[in-house]
Amino acid sequence: MLRMKDAIRQIDSCLTGEPETDSALKATANEETLPLKKQLENVVSKSERTSLEQILYDMLLEKRPADADRLFKTAVPPYGLMLIQAHHRSDIYRAALQEHPEILITKSDNIYACIASYAFPDAQNAFAKQLADTLECRVFVSTLFSDFQELTSHFGNLRELHRLALVLDAAQTVVMETELEKKTAENSVSTKDFTELTARLKAGKLESSLAKWQEIRDRLYTYRYDSFQYILNRTEDTICRILKDLHSDLLTEEERLLPEHVEQISDFSEIDRTFEKAFAVICENYSEKKAQKYSNLAQKVKEIVEQEYHDPELNAQSIADRLQLNNAYLGRMFRSAYGHSINDCINTCRLEESKTLLRNSQESIDSIARNVGFSNVKYYYVLFKKYTGQTPAAHRSGEETI
Repeated sequence: MLRMKDAIRQIDSCLTGEPETDSALKATANEETLPLKKQLENVVSKSERTSLEQILYDMLLEKRPADADRLFKTAVPPYGLMLIQAHHRSDIYRAALQEHPEILITKSDNIYACIASYAFPDAQNAFAKQLADTLECRVFVSTLFSDFQELTSHFGNLRELHRLALVLDAAQTVVMETELEKKTAENSVSTKDFTELTARLKAGKLESSLAKWQEIRDRLYTYRYDSFQYILNRTEDTICRILKDLHSDLLTEEERLLPEHVEQISDFSEIDRTFEKAFAVICENYSEKKAQKYSNLAQKVKEIVEQEYHDPELNAQSIADRLQLNNAYLGRMFRSAYGHSINDCINTCRLEESKTLLRNSQESIDSIARNVGFSNVKYYYVLFKKYTGQTPAAHRSGEETI
């Protein structure tokens, strides 16, 4: 049979629902020095508190009406609610009970909700700062309220702030409910922004893509949770669609980049690093595709020129029209690949053949000019002199260029 003190310890552990940490064991050891009757009274008191904690939990989730009389025997309004990111409920009780014996603590969404009575706001704020320093954690603090029907409204606001922790100042250990008033529910990021981000990524423009993400990121910091979550998810979706097309191994089995819940991310820099890595992969891939596309297209243009330069109607515009491409775009692409323009390439082919014909045929110079594709014979003379440094006649006679 268990000894009485062992039974009390086990009951106490069941009531708190907390693991036996070093501080908890020390507190239990201190209690064991009390008379048995007092120890039993403490167990009963904790049992009553556990029941009240469940009632508070039900009230916060609107499973029962918010009623201060169900929670407190002597406490009077105004009341204050806190959400505390502590490790254990017992740590909060040990830090708070001496100053606020009426305090009740329950756990919701992986954070502890605490309700107590405060004489004035400064007392609540000082207590919150004390808890934050003692427990080394962040505390979210409601405004004081006398109407207990406002409990769930304050809880909703604090829970939203907790979910927005990523965009709050990391050095801010006490976060007041009024911080939510600084956030906007308006969503100023539009489909146009995501279309632009996609275009920049697929153009292989890394710096430009990062700048667009920074622009979206800056606006995220001003949003309330619903807009924040929506825009963050949509940004991720935009990136994931491109990565999926590339069959990238950056995606998880669920074809995502970020954890399912934003609360699983400890710092916004994690999102930045994840997106920056994805941007680098996408831009590198599309830059390679772009280079290959340019190379293939430039080769196609060169083949057309080499096969059809005899046609006097052949020029950069006619080739662009045939390929259904913008003339300026095609010209930039060709120059990027070969270092000169399409028209220069056409003229070079014509001039090179004319040089051969001048030396190896008896045709007149004007006839040769027309046969190689120059409809304007005078232009041929000017161009030949410019490119070779001598006239067609001098070239035919074998004169050396000075």
